[in-house]
Amino acid sequence: MDLFSNLSVAYASYRPLYPQTIYQELFRLCPVKEAAYDAGTGNGQVATVLADVFDQVVASDISENQMAQAVPKQNIVYQKSLAHESGLKPKSQNLITAAQAAHWFDMDLFWQEVNRIAAPGCIVALWGYGLIKLPTACQGPVDDLYFKILQGYWEPERSHIDTHYQDIKFPLNPIAFGNHTIHCAWQIQHLIGYLGTWSAVDTFKKKNGQDPLTGIFEGIASTTETISVEFPLFFKVGMV
Repeated sequence: MDLFSNLSVAYASYRPLYPQTIYQELFRLCPVKEAAYDAGTGNGQVATVLADVFDQVVASDISENQMAQAVPKQNIVYQKSLAHESGLKPKSQNLITAAQAAHWFDMDLFWQEVNRIAAPGCIVALWGYGLIKLPTACQGPVDDLYFKILQGYWEPERSHIDTHYQDIKFPLNPIAFGNHTIHCAWQIQHLIGYLGTWSAVDTFKKKNGQDPLTGIFEGIASTTETISVEFPLFFKVGMV
């Protein structure tokens, strides 16, 4: 299911970057850094960082528009494919990642592919973030948008985000992973741009012919004010 091709430019512009502390912790878990597979790569945010450390990175997504926003590197192969159709050689990967993506996968097929392509000791890391944390004045309108206005417009897979992947299939012994949070300082227009990347906002627009973000922060904050934004991250990490 490709929900983000028409949002690819906005996604690259407004979605937050993951902190380097995530990668540092992952790299410590991987003694061998020959090959990594980033499934559901989107605009290649994770793949480009992995490529700084791994010899070869393959990054897949079903959205060519999303991958068109990715930064090219000589040791990254971007390919249009489902997460469970990597085409990689058996027992070849030292790290497999999926950031803010695994809830869209067919997890039974994904784990079959993981077991096929994972080298001994391969680390598998799935992570994501849920509802943002904002100053009180802004949090109220965003909560209303998420829990009320957009109810019925989210895809069913979104529920895995709400449960922090506790209900997603993960047949590996978990590895303890640190607490990581994305911290941003945004102006209101950037925050509105981020909210516009929500798939449910796009669905609402298409079905109703109006933008649910219109006037969302009217009278609350000035357009030049910088506000603190946090994205608490959750992880499922294990070794094959």
